[in-house]
Amino acid sequence: MIFKNTKILLTIFHDFTILCISFFLALWIRLENQSLDFLGFLWPYMILFATLNFFLLNRFGLYHGIWRYASIQEISSITKSLFASTLFILAALFLSIRLENIPRSFPFLLFFVSFFAVASPRFIYRIIKDKIGVHKGSNKVPVIVVGEEDSAELFIRAANREKNSPFKVIAILGSRNMSIGRRIHNIPIISTINSLDKLKNILQKKKT
Repeated sequence: MIFKNTKILLTIFHDFTILCISFFLALWIRLENQSLDFLGFLWPYMILFATLNFFLLNRFGLYHGIWRYASIQEISSITKSLFASTLFILAALFLSIRLENIPRSFPFLLFFVSFFAVASPRFIYRIIKDKIGVHKGSNKVPVIVVGEEDSAELFIRAANREKNSPFKVIAILGSRNMSIGRRIHNIPIISTINSLDKLKNILQKKKT
């Protein structure tokens, strides 16, 4: 099913390639020039590591997600997949060659290098898309959000991210005086709901 979607195929190719590179980098960080010699007999484990992660990441639903909406769920999926595959490779190396000449730090390096290699592009892509979406909102209706709870945060995030959203949040009215001056997604809390009489003056000052 997933092979019928070109974007998913490109994502799979990206992850497979980056995981193979991560395997080599984990060796190179520890062994430097000797890593090429080790790769001569470890390359089947590199392919196994990348292939295993393909099945695990698909099992955890990563390839059914959209990079634009990368979130903590994707982080969790990547972490579980890499943790399981790293343990599997470690077990395979132990059973086949008894970990002979394999640096003890290799599994840790493999996990962390692979994690950043797989997760970083997704979140960099999301940040770029979110920034582009914000700059395209010049014709949106300016609104002020009341409250600093989770519902307000979700509205602000959606308004900033969605290209078709008619709203642009310019300020927040908090429920507590101690919240004044703080920010949610870089939107300032300028006053409280108990000081609505001062709101007009505050907004006039912000325009000047």
